Order: sequence, then structure tokens, then C-alpha cells
Amino acid sequence: MKNFDEGRMLARILAFPGQIGEGLQRAENLPKLAKPLKIWVAGMGGSAIAGDLAVDLWGARLSSGFEVLRGT
Repeated sequence: MKNFDEGRMLARILAFPGQIGEGLQRAENLPKLAKPLKIWVAGMGGSAIAGDLAVDLWGARLSSGFEVLRGT
């Protein structure tokens, strides 16, 4: 497998759930902030696709605005 995965992407993908769990644990210790009036996700080209997915998944459920900003 090393011949085909020189960048060790498989290991990174398999480690992803643990990274999410660690991030959630760390976030529990952050101070609570005021509710945002609007959420922006910025991206250029294909990078804005993650913002589009987030808007599709959560945009209608949020009382604050949610918008994708695309740069050139």
C-alpha cells in the first residue's frame, strides 16, 4: 500500500473521526459567545462547495443568516 499511498492519505482519513471527537471535547471548554447575527463561509472556486453543503444542511434550521461568499 505504501507504493500507492505515499502521502499516507488512508491513515489521515482513518484518523479523521478521532480528530472530530478531540475537537468537540476541546470546544466544550471554550467560553460561550453571543449568538451570531449572520454566519459567512468564504471560499474560492471549489473551496466554496463546503459552504454550499453547510447551507443546504443547516441553513434552514438556523435563526441567524448563513451565506457563502465567493472570491475570484
